[in-house]
Amino acid sequence: MSRTINHQLSPWLGSGYGMFSTTDYGPSRSIKVFTLSYDIIQEQIEIPEHLSQLSKQVRSLPDNKNITNLGSWK
Repeated sequence: MSRTINHQLSPWLGSGYGMFSTTDYGPSRSIKVFTLSYDIIQEQIEIPEHLSQLSKQVRSLPDNKNITNLGSWK
């Protein structure tokens, strides 16, 4: 239950309860990545295939560490 509250982890993946209680779980979430220039959105970019595992982690557990790791790829 702690991960559901503190890390926005879905009950399906993190807490083991409510398996059918919600459609909000990792695979149903999407990630959109945009380039910025002076805080203005320039374009949407696709996440490279080699980052697919990290992308799955962000969808399942969207905490600061995972999002920062995804956002710092080159």
